[in-house]
Amino acid sequence: MAISSAVRILHVDDDPGFADLTAEMLERENEAFSVDTATTPDAALERLQQTDFDCIVSDYEMPQTDGIELLRTVRETHPTTPFILFTGKGSEEVASEALSAGATDYLQKQPGAEQYELLANQIANAVSARAAERRAERQTDLIRQSEFLGDTGGWELDLDTGAVRCTPGTRRLCGRSEIPDRAAFVGCFAASDRPAVRAALQEAADAAEQVRGEYRLDPSGGSERTVQLTIDPVSEDRSVVALRGALRDITDRLEREKALKRAETVFTHAQDMLFVISHRDGEFRYRRVNEAYEEATGLLNEYVRGKTLQEVFGEQRAAEIAQRYRECIERGDAIRYEESYERADVPTEAPGPDETTYWETQIAPVEIDGTVEYIIGATRDINDRKQREWELQRYQTVFDEAPDPIVVCDETGCYDLLNDAAVDLLDNTRDALSGTESQYLAQIQSDHPEEYEALRSGDRESLRVELTAEFPGAGERTLDCRLARVRCSEGPGEIAVLTRDITERTRRERELQTLTRQYQTLVEHFPDGGVFLFDCDCRYVRAGGQELAEVGLASDEFIGQTPHDLFPEPIAAETVENYRAVLDGESNTFEQEYQGEHYRIQTVPVRDDDGEITHGMAVSENVTAQLQRRQRLERQNERLAEFASIVSHDLRNPLQVASSHLALVEPDAESEHVTAAAEALDRCGELIDDLLALARDGVQIDALDTADLGTVATEAWETVRTDSAELVVAATEPIQADPGRLRQLFENLFRNAAEHAGPDVTVTVGLLDDGFYVEDDGEGIPADRTDEVLQAGYSTGDGTGFGLRIVDQIVRAHGWGIEITESEAGGARFEITAVATAE
Repeated sequence: MAISSAVRILHVDDDPGFADLTAEMLERENEAFSVDTATTPDAALERLQQTDFDCIVSDYEMPQTDGIELLRTVRETHPTTPFILFTGKGSEEVASEALSAGATDYLQKQPGAEQYELLANQIANAVSARAAERRAERQTDLIRQSEFLGDTGGWELDLDTGAVRCTPGTRRLCGRSEIPDRAAFVGCFAASDRPAVRAALQEAADAAEQVRGEYRLDPSGGSERTVQLTIDPVSEDRSVVALRGALRDITDRLEREKALKRAETVFTHAQDMLFVISHRDGEFRYRRVNEAYEEATGLLNEYVRGKTLQEVFGEQRAAEIAQRYRECIERGDAIRYEESYERADVPTEAPGPDETTYWETQIAPVEIDGTVEYIIGATRDINDRKQREWELQRYQTVFDEAPDPIVVCDETGCYDLLNDAAVDLLDNTRDALSGTESQYLAQIQSDHPEEYEALRSGDRESLRVELTAEFPGAGERTLDCRLARVRCSEGPGEIAVLTRDITERTRRERELQTLTRQYQTLVEHFPDGGVFLFDCDCRYVRAGGQELAEVGLASDEFIGQTPHDLFPEPIAAETVENYRAVLDGESNTFEQEYQGEHYRIQTVPVRDDDGEITHGMAVSENVTAQLQRRQRLERQNERLAEFASIVSHDLRNPLQVASSHLALVEPDAESEHVTAAAEALDRCGELIDDLLALARDGVQIDALDTADLGTVATEAWETVRTDSAELVVAATEPIQADPGRLRQLFENLFRNAAEHAGPDVTVTVGLLDDGFYVEDDGEGIPADRTDEVLQAGYSTGDGTGFGLRIVDQIVRAHGWGIEITESEAGGARFEITAVATAE
């Protein structure tokens, strides 16, 4: 990509020779490049403080810190500067981590001079992309400045092309996803207003002056709205080349103005007390009151009009009222409140009521051109309601807050008072139930005659019984009833009945008995672990299993206990957290360590016949031996990773430096010795790549995706083909595979064919019933060697001996099968089977 201005590049690599070589090669690739080098991250950060760079290129593994840590430090002060990780550590994990940390790109060091061309292209692309982003940010900011808060949008019309550009606000107002041209823009308005809109646009273009008007939008784009359209001409060389402007939704303002006019019409005839307060000059002044207000307050319209609240009510009362009005203005919406009014609230010279009255007042702001200029209020007398509230207050405190049914019966056994829960249980109204006999109290009296008589006569203060009966609102329920004698200062004593529904508790108790019988055998005889049943309070109801005795616990110790009662706090807290998740319907698997043993615990909910969760079950399995095996494997993997790091960093860099110096040798100075050296270096690089692929965690695949066999095979051929070799693709079937690993499979098979069948080889990729094949027309593989060729290190020529081993690992990682046979031309044929096709 061509770059018109100079590009400053900072290259960070702990190998001074490689750093200088890279700088020289990059400046050769692009004359606009100027490369500075740093051999440590600290030196690089110091250079960044002194100089602005357009791009940073860094190695990954360095003595003080790695390239990703340098990237994170750079991003704190240079969040948008392009940063390319150029490293010999060829790992998808490193690439993923670098890109996640904010790297612009990632390039693995390769033998030869081609890598510098690739690196130069990446730098040029990154720098150009950042420049484009800056231009886009400036353009976006310019567009955003044309859009106000709320219901406003901007637009621009190109008079030469007729093209229209709109902000999201304009498209939202017009109810359109796209407004591409002048006709579409005019079409956003109501049909009857479109001629006027066209004329306004033409007037602004002809007169080169701003034009403004109010028009209705097309109702098909949503609700019918009215907008204010502002049109400003844009001139170049004294000619109007475009029109630019804004749309502002003024529907709400117009509606409020209409509402105010309607309110004024009915104001005088309203039965409620109405008043209007002016707020135009910053003070609250009476504007008008209606006849109902005059009659109720004694404040005549002639007296209050134009006066402030202080002049009508005095300082203290006026301050209270003004606070309500300010709250209404701040909210921008109506508010409702109660207030009292008495003669002392107004000056002695003003008429007023003879006694205290209680009102409910609702006030609302009235906006004109976006400013609250009036407050309109409506007041009604609530004296009767206040009296009823006071009478019921003592009952509401006792009854309404109680979640359980409570009733009070008189001495004859009839309902006197019922709370809301009791009314719901009896499925009736409070008025209908009051004064009627309580059949449930009668049933208690019948079932417990002596105890009830002792309570009624005062010989005992309370009585507790269980009652099972049919209730209209709930069916058959079991209630825990507590009866107490209520002694009154006057009149006979009453009986208060406080109840609690224990139907579910008794049902759970029965279910627990059934559940215990069902799981008894499993709980008592579960091998290599334990089985636990717990209720909705995380209390164990059953526990057993052979493992309990191994850790010194007995089944009986669990009954009625929670994990907090039995285990150390960290284990108990984690256990309870997972138990509660199960009781919410989530099945979980987690691991814990207890007394030196490791356990895997699986938890599942236990549901009743209705599908409701009544208990949870946890099954604990001792996985200590499995964990020890896994830890041994992890230690082996760590040793392999250390080996891979040594190969990648300590061997690859010297080889790359040697390859780069060979590339700088003049073409006319080449000899068979130079060619042999280059080929040997290429072989070393291939050997290192194959060793790294096998030394790390084997070949693993990422998420499967749809991959076209023909496309992937053709791309792979480009990396290994020779001038005289030929690829025949007879397979275009899409399959489910990791595209990167599939390409690596083809590359290794193609490279194997080129190495063993000669430079004129013809390679064919075709379909099988359940997969695909790759075959060549070379000498083939002897039948007695087909198993050996898939082993690491096997080679009959100049190959590394690892290519087909990698193919085998890719096949196995996908869950496919591989078989080596002979092609029709006598060459090698690799058949890949059990391959899933893409839907």
